Order: sequence, then C-alpha cells, then structure tokens
Amino acid sequence: MRVIPVLIICLCSGLFSLASGVAMGDADSLRHSRSAFADGRYLEAFSLAKEAYDAGTNPPAATLVMARASELGQMSRRRTEQLYLTALELANHKAPVLGHLTLFFLHHGQPDKAARTEAAFRAACRFNCVELEQQISAARQNR
Repeated sequence: MRVIPVLIICLCSGLFSLASGVAMGDADSLRHSRSAFADGRYLEAFSLAKEAYDAGTNPPAATLVMARASELGQMSRRRTEQLYLTALELANHKAPVLGHLTLFFLHHGQPDKAARTEAAFRAACRFNCVELEQQISAARQNR
C-alpha cells in the first residue's frame, strides 16, 4: 500500500521534469533555427522553426523565420507569401514583417503589393527600422 503513493510521486515528478525538458528543447529549436538562418542553412532553419512553431514556442518569431528561410531557400512563392501573411497575423510588432514582405514583393516583381505593404510598413515603423528602410530603398533602385 505504501509503495503506490511513492510510485505515483516518482511518476509525476518524472513527467514534470520531462515536460520542462521538452519546453527547453523547443526554445532551443527556435534559437538554433535563427543560428542556422544566419549561417545560410535555410532548409535546416525552416525545419527547426517549424518544430518550434508546432510546439507553440513564440509562433510569431517562428513563422517569420520560416517565411524568410522559405524565401531565401527559394521555396514556392505562394507558400512563402502565405507564411509572411501568417507571420503578419501573429506578430505583435508588425513593422519588421511588413518590411520583409515588402522586400519579398519587390524581389518577385509585384510593385503594387510592394507599394501597399511599404505604406503599411512606414505607418507601423516607429523605432529601429533604418536597416529595413535601407534594404527597401536599395531593392527599389535595383528594379
């Protein structure tokens, strides 16, 4: 009779420690996906960000990493655009997503969509948008 409560306590503590390890792994997946993205390993970055997204670890950030990795890894345009739009829906701070979406439209020859998203980007951008603004200006000049 006394063995059963001990087994239950051990089982519960084991499950809790396992759950916290899984959550840490998911946060690591997002961190590793960003690292892989920075190193130009876009397929790996996409895969790790997808793991983090599926686990519910910061869905806005994970979706943006998936969208950018999809674009730079030259995956389907339609799928990439859908990922950017999903990232836009989930984002708390919309300016970075709008900036990258503008660049996506400029790179793929969609100036009307680029103009609309750029206007929304400029309206949403309040701080730390200089780098994206410079990239958008450079992309416009290259067209």
